[in-house]
Amino acid sequence: MLIEDTKISLPYTIIQVGGWYEFGFPPLSEQASNNGKLYTVYGGGETKTASCDRKSMGRFGARIIDDPTTVGKRVLAHEDEVTQNQLWALADKYAPNRLEGKRVDVTAEDLDRLIHESAEGKDLPGLVWNQYMKSVYVSGHNSVAEAKKDGWIIARDIYHDLPVRTAEEWAKETYST
Repeated sequence: MLIEDTKISLPYTIIQVGGWYEFGFPPLSEQASNNGKLYTVYGGGETKTASCDRKSMGRFGARIIDDPTTVGKRVLAHEDEVTQNQLWALADKYAPNRLEGKRVDVTAEDLDRLIHESAEGKDLPGLVWNQYMKSVYVSGHNSVAEAKKDGWIIARDIYHDLPVRTAEEWAKETYST
């Protein structure tokens, strides 16, 4: 249930920031977790998703909240729109040979099977995670086009003066150090 559906007459603004670069890019081998799932690409990796640097969220949020035209609205604040394959390519460009063998591909069919198995086994965390991955990386529900279709305001369309950091800029700065 969204707040728009309630009878409460409080002012609100819903802000969606998209995916974070910090979680969207693959880790370097020295950053890799011990669980073996180092970078999972879902559904072929070609679905665009709105993304941003977590450090930019405050700047976007402050501007959106201060804007009276966003009261009672939903706003998508993102800096770039990229696919998982584009993120992988950027990581490889700025950290060559440090990602090899770290990618795991999960097809849309695999996700459907995992969703079914999670539901059958009453694995709620697994069910929620797999449904979310399908929503974002297969169905494209975290894209700018989807947000516009659903009536969201796109922050970059109305705040042209706010600086943004592209995925490539983030990758160059992060992986080059």
